[in-house]
Amino acid sequence: MIIDSEKKLNNFKKKIKKKKYLYLDTEFHRKNTYKATLSFITIYDGKSYYILDGIKNKKLIKTFIHIISDKSILKVLHGSEQDLELLNQYYGEIGPIFDNQLAASFCGFDKNLSYQNITKIICKKKIEKKFQNINWLKRPVSKKIINYIKNDTKYLRPTHKYLNKILIKTKKLKFFKEEMNIFQENAINPIKVS
Repeated sequence: MIIDSEKKLNNFKKKIKKKKYLYLDTEFHRKNTYKATLSFITIYDGKSYYILDGIKNKKLIKTFIHIISDKSILKVLHGSEQDLELLNQYYGEIGPIFDNQLAASFCGFDKNLSYQNITKIICKKKIEKKFQNINWLKRPVSKKIINYIKNDTKYLRPTHKYLNKILIKTKKLKFFKEEMNIFQENAINPIKVS
């Protein structure tokens, strides 16, 4: 679902109300500037994709982020530092967070393992990253771009399940959560977009 109206935003809110997990990614533009411009927020709930165009629907961003900030829903991301920095500008802390990249390092994988590599290792899937460095401010976007941003959340679910099992089995989940809390605190950006 492309969220481009208050009505669709309210439907999204109803659909995710009882979810335990949301799989989240952002696309943004940060060239020749310190401050990034939000382009897309993509949410996968395990069944459906929800995409908010941050360029075309700026007025919906803050409410959208407020909805996903529900403390009873764990947000799963990969390499979330820049995502959190960007989202926190609009709302503040969006936790709780589970960062697959950080979890992978706790599970014995290489530090800073890319989403592409972790998907290949755990899910045995090769994902394309050819659109990673496009101009995210350009509109309209093609169906290929929409499929690309969906894929950036699609494999967060199976990698999260796999890594979480390892953390539990190796009794590292508590330490990981402590590290995740520190990570989240460091990612909070006091500068808010009005």
